[in-house]
Amino acid sequence: MIIPQSLALSTLVLAGMAWATSVSAQEVDREQWEGSVWQVSLSLNAPNLVPPAVQWSIRDKDPVPGFKARVKTMRSYYRKRLEHLQDELKKERERSAQMRIHWDRGFKEVTGDEVYLLTWAPGVSHSLSAMSPDGKKWIVTKIVPLRGKYVCWSLPIEVKAEETIEVTLTEDNLFDLESAFDDAMRGPGQGKQKASKRCGRPTPDVSEKQEPCPTNFPTPPAGK
Repeated sequence: MIIPQSLALSTLVLAGMAWATSVSAQEVDREQWEGSVWQVSLSLNAPNLVPPAVQWSIRDKDPVPGFKARVKTMRSYYRKRLEHLQDELKKERERSAQMRIHWDRGFKEVTGDEVYLLTWAPGVSHSLSAMSPDGKKWIVTKIVPLRGKYVCWSLPIEVKAEETIEVTLTEDNLFDLESAFDDAMRGPGQGKQKASKRCGRPTPDVSEKQEPCPTNFPTPPAGK
């Protein structure tokens, strides 16, 4: 069978056009990829951390609300457990265990290939490159023991294409895990008590409804 020359020429032209279109699309994809990549350079400087290593990930949302929500679902159960414990050391161990369980449970939302290991070495940092829109992210670590307590980091960062964010994990920028846990354990009517500057009496936390200070004080009898 003889293929007409004009048909063969048309086929070659179409193939060339398809190849050129494919190459052009690849170039556009490459340019978009290069223009949307940001990088994080992370280092660890916590000499009292033994072993000097921590697992971490980068999140698109703040992990604290999820942590508090998990604690609140078990709040009544934990209160009863703590009430039955007379020894203060046992109470603290129970409290620490619950903090650790609920914080690390947040890592179930992260796939294994997005959890990294950061180790300490003088002058050495770990770099991570990613392709995603600019905006706010969170550097989040799992719980680690430090100075006899369980601690973690949760640091907000702002990423921007073609820029590198440098972050160092230290004891000065630890996340206040205990306060977050206590806040979640505090139910309605259990606000912190603090002295009122207006009328000198304890008032509930600002998150609760406050009554105005009394103004109709009785008038003392004459001559007194």
